[in-house]
Amino acid sequence: GWSSAPLSLEEAIEGLSISAPYNFVDRRWSIIVRPQPGHFLRSIDSASWGFLVVTLLLTALSVQYMISAQIRTRAIEDSVQERTAALELEITVRRQVEQQLRAAKEQAEVASRAKSEFLAMMSHELRTPLNAVIGFADVMLAQVFGPMDNDKYSSYAQDIRASGLHLLSLINDILDLSKIEAKQFELNEEAFEFAEVWLMVRSLLKDKAAAAGLNFDDRIFEDLPSLYADQRVFRQILINLLSNAIKFTPNGGSITVCAEISAGGGFVFSVSDTGIGISEENLETVLQPFRQVDGSLSRKYEGTGLGLPLTQQLVEMHGGQLEIESRLGWGTDVRVILPPERVIPQPTRAKMVARKVAAV
Repeated sequence: GWSSAPLSLEEAIEGLSISAPYNFVDRRWSIIVRPQPGHFLRSIDSASWGFLVVTLLLTALSVQYMISAQIRTRAIEDSVQERTAALELEITVRRQVEQQLRAAKEQAEVASRAKSEFLAMMSHELRTPLNAVIGFADVMLAQVFGPMDNDKYSSYAQDIRASGLHLLSLINDILDLSKIEAKQFELNEEAFEFAEVWLMVRSLLKDKAAAAGLNFDDRIFEDLPSLYADQRVFRQILINLLSNAIKFTPNGGSITVCAEISAGGGFVFSVSDTGIGISEENLETVLQPFRQVDGSLSRKYEGTGLGLPLTQQLVEMHGGQLEIESRLGWGTDVRVILPPERVIPQPTRAKMVARKVAAV
């Protein structure tokens, strides 16, 4: 029970203590402050004693706060050090990965250049014997040294000549592509009449389109302005586009060829067909060298897959662009767009011809 007898000052001071618990180094500690009764009796009165008790309590709380703050600061510093070490390690790893990627990129570029140089060299070496094969086939077909006794020999000579021309065309494509990749392809630019080049290309391929049972619609007019470009390369561009349209258009289909000056003054040449078309997901594939939509050995359409990729690069070398719109089963529309600076107005063309004649 409660005692009704009042406590003396000595008894009150003797039972008084202040405790401040805290955690430090994985252990729980306590600061205990206990006054000495004799000291209080000698030096302070009861009012001062109360003030001192409050001061001691605040001091203990302050000590506890400072210790806790130090512990938190140390924990934060440890966390910052750990995170800094982790970031330094991550940066080191990233630098190593970047160096490896840079080295791999340089090796790939060296390998690509070596491949292009090898293809260019081999293509050049193969063209020489092929030209001889084609030339001797022409001699046999013309029967320069007398008639052949058997008609089969003449048929064989025709096959040799056709195969040689086909192989020579493929080698020329590989050679041109290799030169472009090796940055050794140079344009021989000059002013020329587009209509004249087109007539030459049409005469080469119109019979082939007729033999394939295709309707050929020529919408190119002779009043088109002249162009300033590489005439041989531009002829190759036209042949590639028209050959592709003939190859991938079934019997009974149609091919439409058109050339015009755009609203911005550029030159636009387009080849539209009603052939097999290209699906949207394969449009990028047909523009990659040596890639075909049907890559199987039993594919229906032969070829190396160099026609469109080579054409695109040749067009871009002239500052133009190649656009393709296609729908599977409906046909394809391919457009070559040259910038206005490639178009020579007729008055300018007349002055250039006059200067050339005067120089001669």
